[in-house]
Formats: sequence, C-alpha cells, structure tokens
Amino acid sequence: MAAGIGNPVGLVMLMDGGSPRIISAYARAVISGGCFVTGSTGDGVVSSGASTYVTSDIKVAGDASGNSVNGMAVQTAASGALVAFATRGVVICIADGTVTAGYPQIVGGVNGVHDVQTGSVAMTEYPVGRALTAATSGNYCLVHLNL
Repeated sequence: MAAGIGNPVGLVMLMDGGSPRIISAYARAVISGGCFVTGSTGDGVVSSGASTYVTSDIKVAGDASGNSVNGMAVQTAASGALVAFATRGVVICIADGTVTAGYPQIVGGVNGVHDVQTGSVAMTEYPVGRALTAATSGNYCLVHLNL
C-alpha cells in the first residue's frame, strides 16, 4: 500500500445497485482511479441559486481518510483535469487492517479500509460502507460504498 494508489487497476465497480451515483469534479493534484477522494473547494463558491453552480466549483484531492471521504475516483486524472467519483456501488478495496464481512468499514489511510472497532476512537469516524467479503491487511475485499 502506498499513498496515491488505491486499487492498482483503478476503480473496479462490480454492482451499482441500478442507480450509480457519480459526481464530477476537478482534481487538485493527480488522482489515481480507485483512490478515495475528499472535497477541497474554497468557501462560498455557490450562492442560493442553482444557476450559480458550475462543475468547476467542486475540486477534490486524493488519499482521503477518516471523516473526509466523499467517494472513490472512477478514473485516473491529471492535476486540474475533470474527474468523476462514485459515492455508491460495490467496489474492490484494499484492506489496511482486518476487514470482516458485514462490518462497517472506514478508510484509515493510504486508500485502504478496515473494520470500525467498537469502543475505539474509530467509532467517531463515518463509515464509507459495509464489507461484503472479508480480507486481511494487504489483500482485497468487496465493499458496498454508501456515501
């Protein structure tokens, strides 16, 4: 596992539940497909009217973790380029700790997921979804993203 790299083959979405949720944004830096992303836009970029919104209002950065995960990059994008990210669907993730099927998962860093631990500091973090398969650290699992 290394920063900037999620699944080395990019986003692998196996099921989208019939209604994929994909949002377009612009990359603040190079983002690899399959990396978790976080919004990093400045304040006050839109007003109360929908007519003030343009796609370039949303900018994202890679290597999101903890409570700052907004989705998973669909494809690799250069800095400043348009990038799509998924907020729902079943995706292949790398484990950066124990992943138990059925357990809520958090992104702990380096684009990997692990179980939310009962009674730990991790309980204050927002889960990105639930594991459908188990994995040990460094191996892959299926996670149903629900962001």
